[in-house]
Amino acid sequence: MDIHQCPRCELRFANTSELRHHFEFDHAADPRVFERFRYRAGPSEDAARRTILLVGNQTLDRDAVLGEVTSRAADGARVLVVVPATQHGHDEGGGDDLGAGLARHRLAATIERLRAAGVDAAGEVGDADPYAAVCHALGGHDIDEILLSTLPPSSSRWLSVDLPGRLRRHTSRPVTVLTPAPVRIMSLG
Repeated sequence: MDIHQCPRCELRFANTSELRHHFEFDHAADPRVFERFRYRAGPSEDAARRTILLVGNQTLDRDAVLGEVTSRAADGARVLVVVPATQHGHDEGGGDDLGAGLARHRLAATIERLRAAGVDAAGEVGDADPYAAVCHALGGHDIDEILLSTLPPSSSRWLSVDLPGRLRRHTSRPVTVLTPAPVRIMSLG
């Protein structure tokens, strides 16, 4: 039996029409914007599977990043993709800004490519602050490993504020930084 989960509040629904109704009335949102979340309800076989949290934005679509994620999920692990809706300098007016729109697009494209590669993937657009986005995801999911896809050290705000170190200290989970072009891997913990 398929169950559909709301990516904003994580409520679960038995069918698509209930989920669409929930989006429209409880979140005042267009239900077509969100990726449907599906998983198989049943015995704890699913609960025993590893879950990888992939966090990224500008670098998510890089072949090297997706190849590394696909390789790590080859054992049947699930991948939860979180794309922080980072602000852009010219869209500070609030509402559904350019950053949120780009995040939704990158999320959908990443999930589509991972699924095409045979990976069980789902995701959500997160808070503009990547640390807060990860903390929110950890609150609703049992995460075994965090992959942080970011720009190279010379241009990455996430690395300049030591996001990987903060996440490692706060979550006590392994954190791996993926820096594409070509992909560089730095593991913490």
